[in-house]
Amino acid sequence: MKNTRKITKEKCYKGQYFSFDAIIATVIFVIALVSLLSYWNATKNSFELQSNELSQEAFRVSNVLLSPGYPANSVCSSQSQVGFGKSISDKVLMLSKIECVRSLASDTVKRSLSTGFGVSVYMDDKLVSGEDLATGAISSRYSNIERVRRVVSVLDDFYPASPFYNTANVSAIDIYVYR
Repeated sequence: MKNTRKITKEKCYKGQYFSFDAIIATVIFVIALVSLLSYWNATKNSFELQSNELSQEAFRVSNVLLSPGYPANSVCSSQSQVGFGKSISDKVLMLSKIECVRSLASDTVKRSLSTGFGVSVYMDDKLVSGEDLATGAISSRYSNIERVRRVVSVLDDFYPASPFYNTANVSAIDIYVYR
């Protein structure tokens, strides 16, 4: 009888499904499945956000503002398309162009950006152009507001007396597009 028990006992261990290898494989599969689903969900949400007409216009306006404008080497008041960039190849923004746009009327900037929406531009939380959306009364007037934030390098070429003249600083530019 001892011999029979031993054979039966060996058969139980050989036929088990929940062995250590199967448990580890199941855990790896579940982790991979959860990772894939969360990545898919995040990608789907970003595609839904990008399909919005207002957010597409906000990205387009931010790209135009980071370009040198047209014509590139002219004063911003005479440009048909306003831009803050130094050149197409050099992605540094010029403080002199930002200050020049600050002096323009918001309707002039809106026309030069070729947009039918309202545009407000902030640099380091200071208004450059457009309506000041920081006040609650103004921001509640608009049904949709989209923001694009770009971290950029800004060359100080505007204040010669400044100790930071001809040095580049990191800044955040927020472009709000609203209707």
